[in-house]
Amino acid sequence: MRLSSGKYILLLNPDTLVEEDTFEKVVAFMDAHPDAGGLGVKMIDGRGVFLPESKRGLPTPTVAFYKIFGLSALFPKSKKFGRYHLGYLDKDKTHEVDVLSGAFMLMRKETLDKVGLLDEEFFMYGEDIDLSYRIQKGGIRIITSPKHG
Repeated sequence: MRLSSGKYILLLNPDTLVEEDTFEKVVAFMDAHPDAGGLGVKMIDGRGVFLPESKRGLPTPTVAFYKIFGLSALFPKSKKFGRYHLGYLDKDKTHEVDVLSGAFMLMRKETLDKVGLLDEEFFMYGEDIDLSYRIQKGGIRIITSPKHG
């Protein structure tokens, strides 16, 4: 990432399959939304089932409590209890979110130049949350869109 010189940087899991025109669509979306610093997409598993980590809220202690103790699973559409996976947001619409999944994170290089890269102190898991948090703290929007994955 430090050596990159492009306008955008994409973090993509190595086992991810993308549609033929995904990259053209996500770049066009970002070009049309210059206030967005990061973009996620609607992700599905190998059986075509929506992956809720496509749209996530910041896992504050309260939000994590609701998830750990099953309240978010009991009330996934609740604005109070469903904040971990933002279950109250339509998965088929574009939304501003708190956290992008590291499985597919398209970011502007200028955003990363401003807020920093992935924190290398993380061995695995959570670095996408940390980076998303720093992007938002930098006053930059994070968006997830189902039309581009």
